[in-house]
Amino acid sequence: MSQAISRPSVSAVAYAKALLELADQQSVTPRIAEEMHAMGQALKEAPELAGFFADPKVLQAAKDTTIDRAFVQRFHPLAGNIIKLLAVKDQLALLPELAQAVADQLDQRLGKVEVDITVAKRLLPPELEQVRQSLQRSLSKDPVIHQYVDENIIGGIIVKVGDRLIDGSVRSQLDAMRKKLVEAK
Repeated sequence: MSQAISRPSVSAVAYAKALLELADQQSVTPRIAEEMHAMGQALKEAPELAGFFADPKVLQAAKDTTIDRAFVQRFHPLAGNIIKLLAVKDQLALLPELAQAVADQLDQRLGKVEVDITVAKRLLPPELEQVRQSLQRSLSKDPVIHQYVDENIIGGIIVKVGDRLIDGSVRSQLDAMRKKLVEAK
């Protein structure tokens, strides 16, 4: 359902927490979050660049020069240093996950939670606001809703919050009734 990386690795979360702690100390947290997102997107959108960094045949000096030109000179020193650290540890492939982990940590701090909803027909803004308010009351957090349309669910709503899935679709209700009828025979 979601386009984002579902769960950053333990390593990415650890790097994100350390990076945000340093960013907090320097009062540059929003900037670092923005820059990490930009760097993560750059590697996602340029697989040849990711391949370059992963290639063991490329000399480390060439990788360092590219990192300096592409990232370090353009971003805050904290963001540049995390890129250098990932490069030294041969973990640059972790960068998109790290960017996601930084965003997740900030959302958690702000009491936000990502919620995917699937409906049979796109909800109008007032209906979407009703769903948002209902989710806010039940989750005690501020839901950031991503709406998906799947006509196959017939009606109702499917809600996914983290690893939890609540299937309130008409299709699942019909399937459950069908199963009960088959079992009753």
